[in-house]
Amino acid sequence: MIKINKSIVLNNIKFNYLLTINPRAKNIKISIGCEGMKVTIPKGINMDFVQRFLHSKEDWIIKHLNIPKEEMNNQLYFEGNIITYNVLSGLKENSISFKDNVLNINLIKELNYDEIHAIIKSWYLKQATDSFNKSIKVYSQIIGVKYNRICLREQKTRWGSCSSKANLNFNWKLIMAPKFVLDYIVVHELCHLIHMNHSKSFWSEVDRFIPDYKSAELWLKLNSRKLNF
Repeated sequence: MIKINKSIVLNNIKFNYLLTINPRAKNIKISIGCEGMKVTIPKGINMDFVQRFLHSKEDWIIKHLNIPKEEMNNQLYFEGNIITYNVLSGLKENSISFKDNVLNINLIKELNYDEIHAIIKSWYLKQATDSFNKSIKVYSQIIGVKYNRICLREQKTRWGSCSSKANLNFNWKLIMAPKFVLDYIVVHELCHLIHMNHSKSFWSEVDRFIPDYKSAELWLKLNSRKLNF
């Protein structure tokens, strides 16, 4: 038997699979497990035919690989809006640009999904860094507080936190939420530099600068599952 690592593009996403050429095989067989997709074919079969066969089974493959609907539609969330991303390979240089709610990823060579995912995450982090820095600079001056360090993290249970040393931590995934939600979390943590608790005085302080903060909290309660990447 001969085993070869191959790939195929289904619905604009590149999938890697292990191709096994087995002289004893009579038909093309697709199997999907914890190690990914495996395709077994008889000896002498044309690869173009194999690719066409896999395309004919696209819906079945996507279903059993459990790819989220948003990924299959090339959909992402950014500042409260649904955006799409396009990937083009075979270009002279690598570049990434965002215009009219489309994230264009231009590549010299083809990359697998995990590599493209890393590129998109890097773009998200850059946007999040810029947005948080601007918001923190504006609101810290308005509120009249000083902070020490800003850190963006991928926190599972918190959107933000403030330490006794005036270090601010934020979940970078808030860049997917509307701007007023990100601003609310920023103000929330900055107000902890005045009140290190959730007392009535603390909430009065938050209300001074974000009068509709409850709308932001409600948005997060209803939509937090969308802030996933």
